[in-house]
Amino acid sequence: RLFVDYPNAWADVFLAASRIEMGFDPALGFVRQSGVQRVAGSARLLPRPHRWGVRRLEFKPLEFDINWNLDGSLNNAFYEVRPLAAAFESGDQFEINLQHRVDVPSDSFDIFDGAVVAAGRYGWNRAELQFESSSARPIGVAVTGGVGGFYDGHSEELGYELTARLEPHLTAGLEGGWEWVRMPAGSFSAQAHRVRLDYATNPRLNTTLFLQWDNESNRLAVNARIHWIPRPGSDAYLVWNTT
Repeated sequence: RLFVDYPNAWADVFLAASRIEMGFDPALGFVRQSGVQRVAGSARLLPRPHRWGVRRLEFKPLEFDINWNLDGSLNNAFYEVRPLAAAFESGDQFEINLQHRVDVPSDSFDIFDGAVVAAGRYGWNRAELQFESSSARPIGVAVTGGVGGFYDGHSEELGYELTARLEPHLTAGLEGGWEWVRMPAGSFSAQAHRVRLDYATNPRLNTTLFLQWDNESNRLAVNARIHWIPRPGSDAYLVWNTT
Protein backbone atom coordinates (compact mmCIF):
# COMPACT_ATOMS: atom_id res chain seq x y z
CA ARG A 1 0.00 0.00 0.00
CA LEU A 2 1.19 3.50 -0.84
CA PHE A 3 -0.50 6.68 0.31
CA VAL A 4 0.18 10.40 0.47
CA ASP A 5 -1.76 12.80 2.67
CA TYR A 6 -1.24 16.58 2.81
CA PRO A 7 -3.51 18.11 5.47
CA ASN A 8 -3.34 21.72 6.58
CA ALA A 9 -5.59 24.53 7.75
CA TRP A 10 -7.03 25.38 4.33
CA ALA A 11 -7.05 22.07 2.42
CA ASP A 12 -6.61 18.31 2.71
CA VAL A 13 -5.45 16.21 -0.24
CA PHE A 14 -5.18 12.42 0.00
CA LEU A 15 -4.19 9.74 -2.52
CA ALA A 16 -3.68 6.00 -1.95
CA ALA A 17 -3.04 2.90 -4.06
CA SER A 18 -3.01 -0.70 -2.88
CA ARG A 19 -3.05 -4.29 -4.11
CA ILE A 20 -4.49 -7.12 -2.05
CA GLU A 21 -3.89 -10.64 -3.30
CA MET A 22 -6.68 -13.19 -3.55
CA GLY A 23 -7.28 -15.08 -0.32
CA PHE A 24 -5.24 -12.70 1.84
CA ASP A 25 -6.39 -13.25 5.45
CA PRO A 26 -4.21 -11.38 7.97
CA ALA A 27 -3.83 -12.83 11.45
CA LEU A 28 -4.12 -9.32 12.89
CA GLY A 29 -6.30 -6.55 11.52
CA PHE A 30 -8.52 -6.96 8.49
CA VAL A 31 -8.98 -6.03 4.86
CA ARG A 32 -12.27 -4.85 3.45
CA GLN A 33 -11.89 -6.90 0.28
CA SER A 34 -9.26 -9.27 -1.12
CA GLY A 35 -8.30 -9.98 -4.71
CA VAL A 36 -8.47 -6.33 -5.80
CA GLN A 37 -6.36 -3.38 -6.85
CA ARG A 38 -7.59 -0.17 -5.27
CA VAL A 39 -7.07 3.54 -5.93
CA ALA A 40 -8.64 6.09 -3.59
CA GLY A 41 -8.30 9.80 -3.07
CA SER A 42 -9.98 13.01 -2.07
CA ALA A 43 -9.49 16.76 -2.13
CA ARG A 44 -11.15 19.09 0.37
CA LEU A 45 -11.00 22.88 0.53
CA LEU A 46 -11.48 24.39 4.01
CA PRO A 47 -11.86 28.20 3.92
CA ARG A 48 -12.53 30.09 7.16
CA PRO A 49 -14.73 33.15 6.47
CA HIS A 50 -14.80 34.41 10.11
CA ARG A 51 -18.31 35.73 9.65
CA TRP A 52 -21.98 34.67 9.91
CA GLY A 53 -21.02 32.51 12.90
CA VAL A 54 -19.21 30.07 10.58
CA ARG A 55 -15.95 28.63 11.87
CA ARG A 56 -15.14 26.72 8.69
CA LEU A 57 -16.66 25.96 5.30
CA GLU A 58 -15.86 22.80 3.36
CA PHE A 59 -15.98 22.07 -0.35
CA LYS A 60 -15.01 18.66 -1.69
CA PRO A 61 -14.46 18.73 -5.47
CA LEU A 62 -14.07 14.96 -5.57
CA GLU A 63 -13.61 11.84 -3.48
CA PHE A 64 -13.18 8.50 -5.23
CA ASP A 65 -12.62 4.87 -4.28
CA ILE A 66 -12.20 2.50 -7.26
CA ASN A 67 -11.58 -1.25 -6.96
CA TRP A 68 -10.57 -3.48 -9.87
CA ASN A 69 -10.31 -7.26 -9.89
CA LEU A 70 -6.79 -8.61 -10.39
CA ASP A 71 -7.65 -9.35 -14.05
CA GLY A 72 -8.31 -5.62 -14.58
CA SER A 73 -12.13 -5.73 -14.66
CA LEU A 74 -14.07 -3.29 -12.48
CA ASN A 75 -15.33 -4.62 -9.15
CA ASN A 76 -16.90 -1.53 -7.53
CA ALA A 77 -16.47 2.23 -7.36
CA PHE A 78 -17.63 5.16 -5.26
CA TYR A 79 -17.53 8.88 -6.12
CA GLU A 80 -18.65 11.80 -3.97
CA VAL A 81 -18.81 15.57 -4.41
CA ARG A 82 -19.56 17.85 -1.45
CA PRO A 83 -20.81 21.17 -2.84
CA LEU A 84 -21.22 22.67 0.63
CA ALA A 85 -20.56 21.91 4.28
CA ALA A 86 -20.15 24.19 7.26
CA ALA A 87 -19.03 23.98 10.88
CA PHE A 88 -20.36 26.80 13.06
CA GLU A 89 -18.83 28.48 16.09
CA SER A 90 -21.61 26.86 18.14
CA GLY A 91 -20.24 23.42 17.22
CA ASP A 92 -23.19 22.54 14.97
CA GLN A 93 -22.37 21.35 11.45
CA PHE A 94 -24.04 20.17 8.27
CA GLU A 95 -23.00 18.80 4.88
CA ILE A 96 -24.56 18.11 1.48
CA ASN A 97 -23.20 15.20 -0.56
CA LEU A 98 -23.79 14.04 -4.13
CA GLN A 99 -22.76 10.43 -4.74
CA HIS A 100 -22.34 7.96 -7.59
CA ARG A 101 -21.83 4.24 -6.99
CA VAL A 102 -20.96 1.39 -9.32
CA ASP A 103 -21.13 -2.29 -8.37
CA VAL A 104 -20.39 -5.30 -10.57
CA PRO A 105 -21.40 -8.45 -8.64
CA SER A 106 -20.30 -11.65 -10.35
CA ASP A 107 -23.06 -13.69 -8.66
CA SER A 108 -26.60 -12.92 -7.55
CA PHE A 109 -27.13 -12.29 -3.83
CA ASP A 110 -29.93 -11.67 -1.35
CA ILE A 111 -29.99 -8.06 -0.20
CA PHE A 112 -33.03 -8.51 2.03
CA ASP A 113 -35.51 -11.26 2.71
CA GLY A 114 -37.20 -11.91 -0.66
CA ALA A 115 -35.17 -9.33 -2.65
CA VAL A 116 -32.37 -10.61 -4.90
CA VAL A 117 -29.81 -8.59 -6.88
CA ALA A 118 -28.80 -10.41 -10.08
CA ALA A 119 -25.23 -10.54 -11.35
CA GLY A 120 -24.38 -7.65 -13.68
CA ARG A 121 -23.19 -4.06 -13.70
CA TYR A 122 -25.12 -1.38 -11.79
CA GLY A 123 -24.62 2.36 -11.46
CA TRP A 124 -26.75 4.82 -9.51
CA ASN A 125 -26.77 8.37 -8.10
CA ARG A 126 -27.78 9.59 -4.64
CA ALA A 127 -28.09 12.86 -2.72
CA GLU A 128 -27.44 13.07 1.02
CA LEU A 129 -27.94 15.68 3.73
CA GLN A 130 -26.37 15.40 7.19
CA PHE A 131 -26.73 17.54 10.33
CA GLU A 132 -24.97 17.13 13.67
CA SER A 133 -25.36 19.32 16.73
CA SER A 134 -22.48 20.34 18.99
CA SER A 135 -20.93 17.60 21.12
CA ALA A 136 -20.50 20.18 23.89
CA ARG A 137 -24.22 20.14 24.63
CA PRO A 138 -25.69 17.73 27.21
CA ILE A 139 -28.06 16.43 24.52
CA GLY A 140 -26.63 15.84 21.04
CA VAL A 141 -28.59 15.12 17.87
CA ALA A 142 -27.49 13.90 14.44
CA VAL A 143 -29.75 13.29 11.43
CA THR A 144 -28.94 11.88 7.98
CA GLY A 145 -31.30 11.74 5.01
CA GLY A 146 -30.66 10.28 1.57
CA VAL A 147 -32.58 9.68 -1.64
CA GLY A 148 -31.75 8.27 -5.06
CA GLY A 149 -31.01 5.09 -6.93
CA PHE A 150 -30.18 1.72 -5.43
CA TYR A 151 -28.91 -0.97 -7.84
CA ASP A 152 -31.75 -1.21 -10.39
CA GLY A 153 -34.27 0.43 -8.08
CA HIS A 154 -34.82 3.46 -5.84
CA SER A 155 -34.54 4.10 -2.12
CA GLU A 156 -35.01 6.70 0.59
CA GLU A 157 -33.22 6.50 3.91
CA LEU A 158 -33.37 8.29 7.23
CA GLY A 159 -30.87 7.87 10.05
CA TYR A 160 -30.76 9.39 13.52
CA GLU A 161 -28.51 9.55 16.57
CA LEU A 162 -29.39 10.91 20.00
CA THR A 163 -26.74 11.19 22.73
CA ALA A 164 -27.28 12.29 26.34
CA ARG A 165 -24.25 13.11 28.49
CA LEU A 166 -25.41 13.11 32.09
CA GLU A 167 -22.25 14.18 33.88
CA PRO A 168 -20.33 12.93 35.60
CA HIS A 169 -21.19 9.23 35.36
CA LEU A 170 -23.72 8.33 32.64
CA THR A 171 -23.74 8.53 28.84
CA ALA A 172 -26.74 7.22 26.92
CA GLY A 173 -27.09 6.83 23.17
CA LEU A 174 -29.89 5.91 20.81
CA GLU A 175 -29.27 5.50 17.08
CA GLY A 176 -30.69 3.74 14.07
CA GLY A 177 -32.43 4.27 10.79
CA TRP A 178 -34.91 3.22 8.15
CA GLU A 179 -34.49 2.54 4.45
CA TRP A 180 -37.37 2.15 2.03
CA VAL A 181 -36.35 0.33 -1.17
CA ARG A 182 -38.29 -0.31 -4.38
CA MET A 183 -36.70 -2.74 -6.86
CA PRO A 184 -38.02 -4.83 -9.76
CA ALA A 185 -37.12 -7.95 -7.74
CA GLY A 186 -39.17 -6.74 -4.76
CA SER A 187 -39.75 -3.85 -2.39
CA PHE A 188 -38.86 -3.82 1.28
CA SER A 189 -38.38 -1.60 4.30
CA ALA A 190 -35.30 -2.19 6.44
CA GLN A 191 -34.68 -0.75 9.86
CA ALA A 192 -32.19 -1.18 12.70
CA HIS A 193 -32.01 0.50 16.10
CA ARG A 194 -29.34 0.49 18.80
CA VAL A 195 -29.19 1.59 22.44
CA ARG A 196 -25.97 2.09 24.39
CA LEU A 197 -25.58 2.95 28.07
CA ASP A 198 -22.20 3.70 29.68
CA TYR A 199 -21.96 4.16 33.44
CA ALA A 200 -18.67 4.96 35.17
CA THR A 201 -18.76 4.34 38.92
CA ASN A 202 -15.25 5.76 39.17
CA PRO A 203 -12.22 6.09 36.83
CA ARG A 204 -11.38 2.39 37.37
CA LEU A 205 -14.82 0.75 37.18
CA ASN A 206 -17.37 1.17 34.40
CA THR A 207 -20.18 -0.80 32.82
CA THR A 208 -21.56 -0.81 29.28
CA LEU A 209 -24.88 -2.13 28.00
CA PHE A 210 -25.48 -2.44 24.25
CA LEU A 211 -28.82 -3.44 22.66
CA GLN A 212 -29.52 -3.86 18.94
CA TRP A 213 -32.61 -4.87 16.99
CA ASP A 214 -33.32 -5.14 13.25
CA ASN A 215 -36.47 -6.12 11.42
CA GLU A 216 -34.79 -8.65 9.11
CA SER A 217 -33.71 -11.04 11.86
CA ASN A 218 -36.37 -9.69 14.26
CA ARG A 219 -33.95 -10.42 17.09
CA LEU A 220 -32.77 -8.34 20.03
CA ALA A 221 -29.01 -8.71 20.56
CA VAL A 222 -27.55 -7.83 23.97
CA ASN A 223 -23.98 -7.16 25.01
CA ALA A 224 -23.18 -6.28 28.64
CA ARG A 225 -19.69 -5.60 29.98
CA ILE A 226 -18.05 -4.72 33.28
CA HIS A 227 -14.54 -3.25 33.03
CA TRP A 228 -12.35 -3.04 36.12
CA ILE A 229 -8.83 -1.60 36.34
CA PRO A 230 -7.31 -2.94 39.57
CA ARG A 231 -4.16 -0.95 38.89
CA PRO A 232 -2.84 1.01 35.90
CA GLY A 233 -1.79 -1.42 33.16
CA SER A 234 -4.08 -4.23 34.35
CA ASP A 235 -7.63 -4.75 33.06
CA ALA A 236 -10.34 -7.25 33.93
CA TYR A 237 -13.53 -7.75 31.91
CA LEU A 238 -16.75 -9.63 32.52
CA VAL A 239 -18.79 -9.87 29.30
CA TRP A 240 -22.22 -11.36 28.56
CA ASN A 241 -23.57 -11.78 25.00
CA THR A 242 -26.80 -13.17 23.65
CA THR A 243 -26.51 -15.87 20.96
